[in-house]
Amino acid sequence: MKTRGVSFVHIYLAQLTALYVLLLPVSVVLFGSLIKELKLPVTGTYGELFLGVSGSLFAFLCLFLLLRVLFLSQKAYQITGLLFILLSAILSGHVVPVVYLPDWASGFQKWSLNTRVLELLFYEFDGYNTNEAFLYLKPILITATGSFVLAVGYVMTLQRRWRK
Repeated sequence: MKTRGVSFVHIYLAQLTALYVLLLPVSVVLFGSLIKELKLPVTGTYGELFLGVSGSLFAFLCLFLLLRVLFLSQKAYQITGLLFILLSAILSGHVVPVVYLPDWASGFQKWSLNTRVLELLFYEFDGYNTNEAFLYLKPILITATGSFVLAVGYVMTLQRRWRK
C-alpha cells in the first residue's frame, strides 16, 4: 500500500477500523450469549452495556495500536503486547486478588485499563450506588482518546521525518 502512495496514518486507521468493525459484532454476540446463559442481572440499560462493550473494545484497540506504532519490529510489538497483557491482568486482580499485591502495586492498579473495565462491568451487573454509567466509562474513553491521539501524532511525526 505504501508503494501506491497510501500514508502510514491511513494504513493504521484502516487497520483500526477493520478490527473494530470485525470485533464489535463478535464481542456483542459473545457478551449477549454470556448474559443469557449465565442469567446475569443487568442493572443498567442495554444501551449502557453496548456503550461499555464498544468503548472498552475501542480503548484496548487504541492501546494496542499505540504499541504497534511505537514498536515497528513485529517481535518487539508482540513481546511488549504480551508483557502489557500479563502486567494488566496481574495488577487488576485477574490472577492474584488485589489484596495480596504489595502496596506499591496498588498504585498501578488504579491506572490499569483492565481495572476500569472491571469497574464498569461491576456497575452494569452489580448495580453500584450511582446511576451514572458515564462515571465508569469516562476513564476508558479518555484512555482510548489519549492513545489514539498519541499513535496518530507519532505516525504523522515519523512521516514528516521520512519525507525530509
